[in-house]
Amino acid sequence: MPKHTNAAEHEQYLLKGKVRVGIGKKVFEVKIGDTVLIPERVRNWYEAEEKKDSSFSVLCQTRRLGLNYLTIRVKKASKIESL
Repeated sequence: MPKHTNAAEHEQYLLKGKVRVGIGKKVFEVKIGDTVLIPERVRNWYEAEEKKDSSFSVLCQTRRLGLNYLTIRVKKASKIESL
């Protein structure tokens, strides 16, 4: 999904892959073992680092939904639909 917002603050811990994460006006290069905190109602987006088809996996925690495991598959450095 291009830039979007979420109703709930959430933390994401990267388990697999590499990803570029935009949070507000900042961009982070996220690798395995890194954690990002995305505040509620702050614009954010994701983009694969690799130039080929790839995927990445995260643990995502919110107060409302608890802990969730997600694997996202992407093609070439295209924007990711959701996390």
